[in-house]
Amino acid sequence: EIHNTHDYLTMNFPMPTLFLPGTVTLMPEAEPMMARLAAFLGIFNEQVQILASSEPEMGMNGWMAASTQSAAIAKSLEQNGIVPARLETVSRGPNPRETPGGVFVGTGVTIVVIRPD
Repeated sequence: EIHNTHDYLTMNFPMPTLFLPGTVTLMPEAEPMMARLAAFLGIFNEQVQILASSEPEMGMNGWMAASTQSAAIAKSLEQNGIVPARLETVSRGPNPRETPGGVFVGTGVTIVVIRPD
């Protein structure tokens, strides 16, 4: 799911798309997607926020699991050429994600490209 406004571009990924069930580890199948995402993000020169929300995983509470998952995505994007200074990770804990349209969706990851004023 992609939303494009004047101020930002958001891309929503449900958790099963990126992480092995019950883990904070990116699925091997997600790596090609991360490479394509990094190539796309390389077109822009703006800040990229990675917001994750997660249920408790591997003995971690939802806050820690979401933090670890957003960091795993940042690491993958960095390995695929995105400058680390452009990346910001955010844990939303077990809280559902709200889309720009105000719809709450389940756990997962939202990538936000913030456009300058």
